[in-house]
Amino acid sequence: VKLLPDAVGKIDQMFLFLILCLVSFGLVMVYSAGSTFTDQMYDGDSLRYFKVQLVAAISGLSLMLVVSFIPCQLYAKYAKQILGLSIFILLLVFTPFGHHVRSGAGIKFHRWIRLGAFGFQPVELVKLGMIIYTSNFLISKCERVKSFTQGVLPNLIILALVFFLLYVQPDFGSAVLLSLVIILLLITGGARISQILLLAVIAGFFVFIWMQGDNYKMARIQDYVRSFSNP
Repeated sequence: VKLLPDAVGKIDQMFLFLILCLVSFGLVMVYSAGSTFTDQMYDGDSLRYFKVQLVAAISGLSLMLVVSFIPCQLYAKYAKQILGLSIFILLLVFTPFGHHVRSGAGIKFHRWIRLGAFGFQPVELVKLGMIIYTSNFLISKCERVKSFTQGVLPNLIILALVFFLLYVQPDFGSAVLLSLVIILLLITGGARISQILLLAVIAGFFVFIWMQGDNYKMARIQDYVRSFSNP
């Protein structure tokens, strides 16, 4: 059963349908959660956040349609360059090109690059770069995936570098999320689960020890855990 007209660009119809459902759901949630607040803060403009999110959604969908015309073989061909460029751009948040903000607790966050009125978070590019690179590795060098030293370890070294750069921004949430995605990709691609789990436990232990000196991150984690015991 065709849910949509024949292919728009080269996007899978079901995939496009699911994306539109998620975007629509997000818009509804933004309006539901922010309408009362924006009505009070912006002189009765209860649609303030909704309109901003709607513009972002339309821009994102438009870009998606444009990108859909790019042959996927190009992503595979330039996977290393895409990853390298995304990591380089991520480093720019620590330069004068970066735009930092301070939290109420005085923590300085280096997450944005702002060029005039345009700003974006490089972590979103890094997510794409890591996924494209790892996926291409699993396809083009599938015979190495079973080998720890030639398959798993090189990918985990790159992941560790990106994790560190995100951690010091600080953006611990994105670091953990990206790590889980890459680990799932490796497991799906044929890596030995026992090796991945062992390394994950060891890495988790050292990250936990490292975080003991970071009161902000420990407080965030404790608040998250307490939220389950106090609904």
